[in-house]
Amino acid sequence: LTLMHQGFGFCQFSLVTFFSILLLLLIEIWSFWYLLYFPVWTKLLVKSQSHTQAWATYTRWGKKSCPSTSSMIYSGQMASPDLLSAGGGTNYLCLPTQPSYHSNSIEANRCSYIGRVWYSLESVRQQTREQTTLRYHTVPCTVCETEKQLASLMIPAMSQCPNSDWTLEYSGYLMSSPTHYHPSDPYHKPGSPRNKNFRTNYVCVDENYESYDNIASSAKSFSGSPLYFVQAECRQTSGSGSLQRCPPFSTKKALACVVCSK
Repeated sequence: LTLMHQGFGFCQFSLVTFFSILLLLLIEIWSFWYLLYFPVWTKLLVKSQSHTQAWATYTRWGKKSCPSTSSMIYSGQMASPDLLSAGGGTNYLCLPTQPSYHSNSIEANRCSYIGRVWYSLESVRQQTREQTTLRYHTVPCTVCETEKQLASLMIPAMSQCPNSDWTLEYSGYLMSSPTHYHPSDPYHKPGSPRNKNFRTNYVCVDENYESYDNIASSAKSFSGSPLYFVQAECRQTSGSGSLQRCPPFSTKKALACVVCSK
């Protein structure tokens, strides 16, 4: 009996020791797994949450609404310095329809003025009758945001997104201020800053562009800045500043553009 009792105690002690060692081993394995994979899971979780809450923004020039893939932040009219002025900013702005001012708004005598941007549509050889009637109309604009997209990109000289990884927001025509003026232009004034190079940035105007208020400016009043289609310059003479790759570029077609998100 004494030997049996001692054997049972030894067996009981062995089982306790075995399960203790097994428990410690499981804890060690879990700790190793936790330290190894927790940072990875944390990064994936943060990335997933940031991607879910991310909003890419862009401006849709020439339209008063956003495409179905986006929601509108605000809409307004396209604006830039008047071409009669020699100074001011070089970028286009989308001014909201209803501006707001600070309560202590400053009234200055000398300022940097900004005016409207209007369609010129003089450089396009093929255009619809509806678009022709928009000449001298103010250009509208809309600032949009896309849900669950991290970035937006305007690609010139393309009418579609690079691949299926990108979502098409809208396609249109590349536009900017004119690189030169012709004496026959109605807003041409000898000796005025209009005849000098006035550089702005390039924008992608929606292919179904519309008018801001359906009101055309008077032919005798051209305040603001005209918006022209952009065409490739192709010359065979070296050093002329042209693309010198025609084809694939053409001097008879307005360059397309596309805005994509991802």
